[in-house]
Amino acid sequence: MYAVYRKKDWEELNETRFLLEKGAAELAVPRADQEKIKELEKICQHMFDMAENGYEQGFDEADLRFHTVLVKAAHNEKILNVYERANIMLSS
Repeated sequence: MYAVYRKKDWEELNETRFLLEKGAAELAVPRADQEKIKELEKICQHMFDMAENGYEQGFDEADLRFHTVLVKAAHNEKILNVYERANIMLSS
């Protein structure tokens, strides 16, 4: 059975995701290791390639992957847990 979301639900989930990403980015700047930075750079290149070639779905998938890695780079399991739950709800 599919969950039914109102427009307000989607808006609130998007706001939640935005705030989590913003906060995680602030934490990730001093905490990210070289491995995560290289991974983010690689994803950025992939996003550029997808956009340049008009692959919207590929771009969207890379965007989600970029933000997930960014949140992981913050090294805060609580933020990551909430972020992943918000994304599961958005993809339902």
